[in-house]
Amino acid sequence: MDASDEWSTWCKRWVLGFIVPLFQVFLGIKGLILKTSFIFGRYGTCWAVVGPEAVAVSLCYLSLAIFLHAYFNWENRERLAGYRELLVIASLLMFLASVGYFVYLDFHI
Repeated sequence: MDASDEWSTWCKRWVLGFIVPLFQVFLGIKGLILKTSFIFGRYGTCWAVVGPEAVAVSLCYLSLAIFLHAYFNWENRERLAGYRELLVIASLLMFLASVGYFVYLDFHI
């Protein structure tokens, strides 16, 4: 393993496995507490949601944070390798359930 591989592994582990999920956890917890959140759009726009829709969006943020942390930070950890797949699958199921809940609430399908 050369220096560039070590650097890319370090960047993936700390940036995608810790810093980005930490930002998403902040958004998720803030949305759950305040019952207001937003969805990022194109060209710097955002869509503000409140109430139960904000709870669904906040759960999406939290599930994405769990997914990114488990996928990138637990990648080469032998002790956590068995739990990695389980946590990734659980976070994807949580994401799909919260997206479905958001679609149900917002579009009344």
